[in-house]
Amino acid sequence: MNLPEFSIKKPVSIIVVMLIFFTIGVISILKLPLEMMPDISFPGLMVQIPYPSSSPEEVERTITRPMEDILATINNLENLRSTSSSSSSRIHLQFKGDTNMDLATMQIRDKIDQIRNDLPDDIENIRIRRFSMSDRPVIQFNLALPGDLENMYYWSENYIMQQLERIDGVANVETRGIRNKLLTIYLKPEVFYSSSIRIMDLTDTIRNNNINISAGYVEEGPLRLVTRIPGELKILE
Repeated sequence: MNLPEFSIKKPVSIIVVMLIFFTIGVISILKLPLEMMPDISFPGLMVQIPYPSSSPEEVERTITRPMEDILATINNLENLRSTSSSSSSRIHLQFKGDTNMDLATMQIRDKIDQIRNDLPDDIENIRIRRFSMSDRPVIQFNLALPGDLENMYYWSENYIMQQLERIDGVANVETRGIRNKLLTIYLKPEVFYSSSIRIMDLTDTIRNNNINISAGYVEEGPLRLVTRIPGELKILE
């Protein structure tokens, strides 16, 4: 007995089977997670080391090559490529699909700690970035304010970003295209070289006098107040 003949002779059984499949389909649709931007993680990491005011050759020699040598020993690594520029070193690492990326991140941090003393002393931070769809911005908008870029940076950092970060559900707010005011110091060669001051000594003096120092706590009754000594430069004198 073929299927058409069985369907004619057993209509109740066919209806029951169809209802079962229909019920399974409805349950699957209701239980299926649906997201506009699902969290998709890729088996890749990027190590970024900012090093401004340098040359690509120096960055490659002092930062990129030592980092490549130590990171090449990480488990499950499939591909490693790097880019050296005058302002930073970027190393892209691609792993196998079944790699535990949390464990890979920990291994990278351990490897970096092993050669941290061999890298230039004036490296401020080393960033490890994971690639995930959830890291992409959901909303982007442009900001225009009267005045110069310094005025725009002040209002965006101290007012607009703080208000946006207080919105329920907002995980992170970033600004691009503007930055804080920078001070460029030009030295007179004839005066500088005739003195006994070295460039590194001058750089260290400026850096050490442009920081805020923690002074501990002050307890007053049930209150515990945090104290610090402000030393960050705000204005030019």
